[in-house]
Amino acid sequence: MAAGVQGGPGLIGRRRVALDDQGIPKREVFQRLDRVKAAAFDRGLRGVVALARPFYERPANVAYLSNHFPPFPTGMYWGEMRGMGHSALVIPTSGDPVLIIDTTFRRDLVPIADVRHARSKAAPPTSFLPDFAEAIVDVLLEKDLASGRVGLAGDDLMPVRMYRDIRAALPDLIFEPFDEVLGRLRMIKSNDELRLHRRAVQVCDAGYVGLAAAVRGGAREIDVCAAGYAATMTAGADFVRYVRTYSGPHSAMGVRWPQATDRRLSGGEIVVTDIVGAYWGHQFDVNRTFVVGRRPSDRQRRQLEAALAATHAAIAAARPGTPAQDLVTAANRVIEERSFGAHARPFIGHGIGYETMEPPLLSVGDSTPLAPGMVLCVEPGIEIPGEEGVRIEEEIIVTEGEPELLTRFDPRQWDL
Repeated sequence: MAAGVQGGPGLIGRRRVALDDQGIPKREVFQRLDRVKAAAFDRGLRGVVALARPFYERPANVAYLSNHFPPFPTGMYWGEMRGMGHSALVIPTSGDPVLIIDTTFRRDLVPIADVRHARSKAAPPTSFLPDFAEAIVDVLLEKDLASGRVGLAGDDLMPVRMYRDIRAALPDLIFEPFDEVLGRLRMIKSNDELRLHRRAVQVCDAGYVGLAAAVRGGAREIDVCAAGYAATMTAGADFVRYVRTYSGPHSAMGVRWPQATDRRLSGGEIVVTDIVGAYWGHQFDVNRTFVVGRRPSDRQRRQLEAALAATHAAIAAARPGTPAQDLVTAANRVIEERSFGAHARPFIGHGIGYETMEPPLLSVGDSTPLAPGMVLCVEPGIEIPGEEGVRIEEEIIVTEGEPELLTRFDPRQWDL
């Protein structure tokens, strides 16, 4: 199903495209805010507080509703530094939103008129140290949201101390979970979001062109990782979260710390890679498996072809109305038919958007019906502990008919 495209004009050197692009239009941000206000009103909520962490970590709640990506890393929530790396958006159901930031923001992208720094009142005027609880409380009081039911998007992101400080100051405030509501809104991508996802995967494809050139006998995992980083950033990525590079017996590990080691690659062994990053806030996540020297053994070939066939089967099943977990059934049926059933997994992928892993989950137990506009990462994989692992991940868009395959870097690297 995947086209055998290795590079092509414009894949390398997309930095100019990235700089020319303007991301999500401001008008769309206002439309999103209107949908959130309507959803909150329908649930009897007086407003919503959305919380986020840095652009490379968990930015979605605020980025989706403001085009603001917190630029600074999180720090400990104590003493004079209470919320660094966070941002918050207070959205009354009637009234204008207020964006609360820790350091800086981009006015050319953010359409929210009222943007305030969370600078602690106790800090010197020149200080940038924030107190997010204090800032959120002040806005809630100003917007007449200090009591009653208010939705909270990001209760898994809010430090316990921040929550305690807010509740201590506003004992009549009742926070109600709003993540599921916002998550459902974010699952279906707009045309502008899909445009950016297509470009994001082009950037990732370009990263793989650079990475593939480094896969050779004697190279270290960190050499392959560095080549993937450099090529992906040169192609226009906002950031690269990691380039997992697992060789030989380590290829059978789904995840491992660190992302790459100084282990040297040997001819004939498998190397599993995973490039994860973002383009204009829209994330990409693609796995590719290589054989050093591109001459797989018969056993390796059976495993490689089975994993690729499982990915294709899951993609073919991705039609509107299909429960997410049915893609697991489709993939694992192929794995079992090819005698690798002992290594079939109950989780084979996920949605992707402003964050790497978003709903729906392609997992046993997730019955979310697929719908046009969802962007999915499909990655069944066959990992045999003590031997080797294989994982081939594709990104797709669910459409009214056949899924749209976004990835173009040839998955069958062992036959090139």
